[in-house]
Amino acid sequence: MPRSTSLGIAAAVFLSLAVAANAAADKIIWKPLDQAIISVDGKAPQFWNVYTADKQNQLLLVQLWKRYLLVDRKQEAVYDIDPKTLWPSRNGQAKTWA
Repeated sequence: MPRSTSLGIAAAVFLSLAVAANAAADKIIWKPLDQAIISVDGKAPQFWNVYTADKQNQLLLVQLWKRYLLVDRKQEAVYDIDPKTLWPSRNGQAKTWA
């Protein structure tokens, strides 16, 4: 099975699990994580942010420049997220993913 197909299937399964876990809403609200440190090749990137969707910080959304990575700490997996599926929330601090 090609890698892109298996990544697509894994992303679809993960998305369905994330939506089921957040059944109260049809969107996932990502709130900024204040106590995060990121290092790329031993240096801090110029533009980055880390968001979380739950209190246990099992799901993390990492923004590196224009790229978004979804980190599932429980499954020990990382997924590349299309930035077109994310938009700022009303308060301007959080991100919404549908």
